[in-house]
Amino acid sequence: MPANRLLNQVESLSIYDVVGQDGAVPLCVRHVGLASDDGSDVRKGDDVAVHHMGPPLQRDATISVDVVGTAALTVDNVNDIKTYVDEHLGERGSQERLQKIDPRRSYVIRPHSKPLEGKNGTTVCMRFSCARFILEAYRIAGIILLDTDEESLPPVKRSTLEKIYPELSESWFAEWNTEYEWGLDENEEESWPVVLPAYVFHALNRNVAEIRDGAYKARLGDEVFPR
Repeated sequence: MPANRLLNQVESLSIYDVVGQDGAVPLCVRHVGLASDDGSDVRKGDDVAVHHMGPPLQRDATISVDVVGTAALTVDNVNDIKTYVDEHLGERGSQERLQKIDPRRSYVIRPHSKPLEGKNGTTVCMRFSCARFILEAYRIAGIILLDTDEESLPPVKRSTLEKIYPELSESWFAEWNTEYEWGLDENEEESWPVVLPAYVFHALNRNVAEIRDGAYKARLGDEVFPR
């Protein structure tokens, strides 16, 4: 299958393949990025160069790899994604306004992408979650990996989110969530229809024809990869 958890094997990465990093809990993918190098061989735990939403959005940063996924991108797909990456990374690199506003405002959890507006109402840049940055890159290339309609996404409980992101239990996260409008609103159920990083690998864990034929619908339990 086009998505694999690294154990003892070596995997070859192509440019804009998806790279995942686990959190503290085994199999729970915490973060994803786009491979920024072509043809590198990687093993579990290797540092891999990626374009990713940190925050902020960064070019050629490094993350430790635990999972990889590919959609067997064509030359046209690669060119489309390169245009997308250059547009959004250039947007941040050229706009000092973002630094003055605070780079943490370029990140959002729900909705998974939205414009960041300056004080005068103009758009400074697009805000993304780490997963949505990947999904949008592939969408621009004509590949709809995941159904991101909130009605189609399974509700994710706070306890599940804290398993992936233990910092959610810290007071600073609650303050940042409010101050930077990350989107985890208070509700009685304490659950939200959010896109988790592991969903990207479930979407890629199909044959190439299936990947290109239609979007994957996330299910309860998909916070781990593989299930």
